[in-house]
Amino acid sequence: MNENPQAILFCNNLIRRMADEYGSEYMGSKKLVLAWAAQGLANVIANDDAIIDDGAAVDGRPQITGQQVYALLSIAQSLVNFYETGQLSGGSTSGALIPTVVSISVNAQSPI
Repeated sequence: MNENPQAILFCNNLIRRMADEYGSEYMGSKKLVLAWAAQGLANVIANDDAIIDDGAAVDGRPQITGQQVYALLSIAQSLVNFYETGQLSGGSTSGALIPTVVSISVNAQSPI
C-alpha cells in the first residue's frame, strides 16, 4: 500500500477531482444527446444561422444559432463516443474509458 503523503495529496486533490469532472462531462453529454433524439429537436431547430429567441437579447447572454446548437451536439456526441470506445474521430481505439473514470470518481454528477 502506498502511504506516501505526496501521492495521497495528489490523488485526493487532483486525480479524484478530475475523475469527477470527466464523469460529469460524460453524463451531461450523454443526457444532451439522448434528450435531443428523444424530443425530436432536429425537427424544430435547423442547422442554420437563425437566432434562437431564448431571451438572451434582453438578459445579456450571447445569442445562439441553430448552427451553434448542432456544433455543440457534435462535440457532445464525440465525447460520448470517446468515453465509450476510447476512439477519437479517425483514430485507433484503446477501449472504453468510462469504466476507468467510474472506478475513481466519487462525486460525478450530470450538470443537466
